[in-house]
Amino acid sequence: MITKITSHRYDIKDTVKETGTTSTLLIRSVDIIDEGHYQCVAENIAGKDDRIIRVTIIEPPPVPTNFNARETWSKSASLTWNRLSSGKVPITGYIINYWKTSSPPKNDRLHEINVTSMTESHMLDNLLPGSTYEASIIALNEVGASLSSKPIKFSTNEEAPTSPPLDVIAVSRSPTIIKVTWSPPLEMAWNGKLVGYYVGYRLAHDHKSIYNYRAVDASNATNECILGQLLKESHYSIVVKAFNSFGNGVESNPIIVKTLSDDVPVAPRVHVLSSDSVDQITIKYSAFEGKSGIQYLRIHFKEADDYQWQEFSIFPENTDDSGEYVLKNLSPSTIYMIYLTASNEFGESDPSQIVRSRTAGASRGFLGAKAFLEADMDQFWSYFPILPVTIALAIVIIVIVIAYVYVRKVQIEATKPNLELCSSTLPGTFGRAHKTGTHRPMDPDNGRPLIQTSLIDADYQSPVAYPGIMNGRHVDVFPGCKTPSKTGTMDSDSRHVYDHPY
Repeated sequence: MITKITSHRYDIKDTVKETGTTSTLLIRSVDIIDEGHYQCVAENIAGKDDRIIRVTIIEPPPVPTNFNARETWSKSASLTWNRLSSGKVPITGYIINYWKTSSPPKNDRLHEINVTSMTESHMLDNLLPGSTYEASIIALNEVGASLSSKPIKFSTNEEAPTSPPLDVIAVSRSPTIIKVTWSPPLEMAWNGKLVGYYVGYRLAHDHKSIYNYRAVDASNATNECILGQLLKESHYSIVVKAFNSFGNGVESNPIIVKTLSDDVPVAPRVHVLSSDSVDQITIKYSAFEGKSGIQYLRIHFKEADDYQWQEFSIFPENTDDSGEYVLKNLSPSTIYMIYLTASNEFGESDPSQIVRSRTAGASRGFLGAKAFLEADMDQFWSYFPILPVTIALAIVIIVIVIAYVYVRKVQIEATKPNLELCSSTLPGTFGRAHKTGTHRPMDPDNGRPLIQTSLIDADYQSPVAYPGIMNGRHVDVFPGCKTPSKTGTMDSDSRHVYDHPY
């Protein structure tokens, strides 16, 4: 029974007209439970009448179920779902949304496809190989659209890369060595995850012979390869191609490079002579000229936290002897990395070993500041908690000693009057009272008091402050620092020569 009083979801409004009273039933928030038959009863003194009205609720369709990717290929995927029953309101169609979640490229746009209501599958075409996608589906009827289904994820199969590596450069480093560098192919053409590269080489005039290939791991961020054991003063053809788990990609255009007729200089040697200044470091170097004289030396340096190397050339008069050079205008209390290369008419030498040195601090200060400048931070902080613990322990000991002395003093002061009272009432020799005052009990053998009533007045000395925790400790300025090997690489994305030594 629906009345104005009993229902909170319904409003009944009566309107009086000349022809009679009109009543209106308003359902505030329609739900499926409101569907059914409604009976309206009218009654007066002449009798009563009723009318039955059927109310049908129509709403957007439910979310399609069992939406998944049944099968995938390199450039297409088959999606399926359970077709919804027509019910009260027929399904008019479906909308499939899909987008690529893996790079390349990043932030791919949303693709939308309309599908007829009579099908329960669809083939997605023009997908990219070796890529990951997500998709969802929405059902439609004349009322509106359903909620979107939970996105599903699927991946297309890989194909071989369809673009060659870019910016291939080959440089002769000696009569028997060629260095090859390149950039990755266009990301859209990877068709999967790159596994590595093949660098091919052969004599340029020998067109009948096939290329000899050397594999380079794609995780090597330098993208370079050193070809050795070549013929002196000979022309070589160089090609590079990428590959993934599916197969090999397209080769780059061949480039021709000639090995040198003589050697480049031997790598110079360098070490730090002094770094006591706040803005200067003095280095000492030595270089061996060999058969071809050295034309100049190049100094490479940077702060340890920087990525970009700075460099400049010096022209020593006698490069086969040792020399010195002062790096100026440096930052105080900063670690610098330094190495040298030597050049002649045939090219530049391998880099020397890297040396590291720290400039002096602008202000030495107390021992703690010196520790910050000279000690390894991890070592310092490992000892730092000892200081507050030691101070707290000293305070506790001082409080205990003071409390003990105070309690003993109170106990002795409380005992003194009682002993004097007892000595005045004891019989015999020890109990006599004299006019000159009350005597303390005495030892009959040597005349000493049996009980000492006065306190020993001694000065109390507090514990000495805890000594410096790092005084006298030797700390290496560069703990764990190792000189890179000749074939080592720098942790930098820079294309500098030492980042990729030969």
